[in-house]
Amino acid sequence: MRTAATRIEVLDSVASARRGAGDCMSALHLSGRTLGYGAAALAGSLLTRMVLRPARPKYISPVAVKAPSPWSGLAVQAISLLVLPLAHAYLTGDKKLPTLPKLAVPSLKMPTIDLTYLFFRWLGLVK
Repeated sequence: MRTAATRIEVLDSVASARRGAGDCMSALHLSGRTLGYGAAALAGSLLTRMVLRPARPKYISPVAVKAPSPWSGLAVQAISLLVLPLAHAYLTGDKKLPTLPKLAVPSLKMPTIDLTYLFFRWLGLVK
């Protein structure tokens, strides 16, 4: 008798859960087709992420560390000692920039090109 009562309670709870799920679906106003499209989009995005994600290496290979070049340190020191104070002096107005000598550049006269003449010549209408 107890097993029959337990089975009836289980069936009642399943029926109430089904009724509650149906009420939730009607409250959401989503059709089954919309839910199917959403599930398909979610599955596709997860599959794409799994395919496009790079494989992780199982071990990390040691990377050789280069010794720093002494020239780079020397260049940084030269810039900090020479160039930065001069730039600061020019920007604050303590010194003026040297004037560059004016160079005389010869002017070139470009011939004029008549595009319509070239087009008609290309067509073979002008000899």
